[in-house]
Amino acid sequence: MSTRLDLPTIPPSVLSGLVEIGAREARDVGRWFTGTGLTAPDVLTADSIKVSFRQAVTVLRRAIADMPGRPLGMQVGGRREPDVMLIVETLLEQNLRHPLTMAEVAARLHVTERTLRRQLATAGESFSSVRDRVRERRATYLLQDSGLPISAIAHQIGYSDIREFRRAYIRWTGSAPSVARRPLG
Repeated sequence: MSTRLDLPTIPPSVLSGLVEIGAREARDVGRWFTGTGLTAPDVLTADSIKVSFRQAVTVLRRAIADMPGRPLGMQVGGRREPDVMLIVETLLEQNLRHPLTMAEVAARLHVTERTLRRQLATAGESFSSVRDRVRERRATYLLQDSGLPISAIAHQIGYSDIREFRRAYIRWTGSAPSVARRPLG
């Protein structure tokens, strides 16, 4: 990549949630990255990649223009009051390779586990269902839009054993990871 990098840089995880929202909304996420020297799969999978503020702003502006009226909340620095589920999802998305426990998420939110559990229950969720949804969403995106082997995808979402990942994916979607794989072209 020969693109000049404007300092300071930010971690690629800042854009990963936005990419996943766009993918869920069936948007042409790749178009957001045109001319930036970045790609959507890079943002989702590369830990070592550096993203400049200029690159991030370009992607964010294009995403906002492509999804008018969509409350992108924390992904674009929105000022509306974030809900606990969005915050938990964001924390889990940013730490998929080294999954956080409920206790660790609660500590980062400066609440007790019991309070976090109660807030999630009020939203009709449990910590494990939120964690599974985040993992399933990332795995499906990577299966469909990257050329990574299934073992690498399993590692990307926090599974060290591919068999464990395969069983979880079948539990989430009803089909094996290989069925979700889309031919790249």
